[in-house]
Amino acid sequence: MTFSQAVKKSILIFFVGALPSLAFAGTCDSGSIYVSTSDRRLWKIRISTLQAEEVMPLPDVLLDIAFDSSGSLLGIGGNYFYSIDVENRQATLLGKLGASAATNAMSIDDSGQILLASATGSYWRSPDLAGLLKPVFVNQLGVISSGDIASSRRYGTYLTAYPTGVEDRSDILYSLDERSGAISRVGATGFQSVWGLDYVCSNLYGATSAGEFFSLDLPSGKGSLLKKFNFTVYGAAGCPLDCP
Repeated sequence: MTFSQAVKKSILIFFVGALPSLAFAGTCDSGSIYVSTSDRRLWKIRISTLQAEEVMPLPDVLLDIAFDSSGSLLGIGGNYFYSIDVENRQATLLGKLGASAATNAMSIDDSGQILLASATGSYWRSPDLAGLLKPVFVNQLGVISSGDIASSRRYGTYLTAYPTGVEDRSDILYSLDERSGAISRVGATGFQSVWGLDYVCSNLYGATSAGEFFSLDLPSGKGSLLKKFNFTVYGAAGCPLDCP
């Protein structure tokens, strides 16, 4: 066992049965979307200027990140989940993710429920952080999750995915029924490997592994390029604070 594995094991033993809450509320910048990248960094993109600012290093390659309604940030990667204190630039390992190792998409809905999807097409729900140790399997989506879920009670829940066995394709935007896991095709985004997806207030944005950042039209699902950044996006989370 390596030192890092021993540390992870000790933290997991400490947290089982008394998993802490996401305690860092209200720390994100309104009007911004945050992205985790392949080089274990967290960046902030301000929508009004399309300027990116590095926020902090990350403890792992986080395949996705998500804010809850209070502005607390959660990340998943390496089969673990973390709380991320954006204001104080600290990340805390919370536990071992009980879903598939192929889990690459996550969102926290307005009620605090955590939604998960994987590259094998599986879909899970968890009522809270503690539930991530053993989330509830809902169903097979019938498509392969490309990399993110965006959820809003007011504007809807969406997933970027693609059908199995299809090569050289743009990712498809699907609407997702959180409870049943049923999906409905919205339309082609026009971008491949859309690994980041989330709202900033009422607007839906996507980001690709190639660093392309774009807005999405609803109800067509078509993306419009806003800017290309020089990093590989793995996950995205829009700050939910101060939205009308």
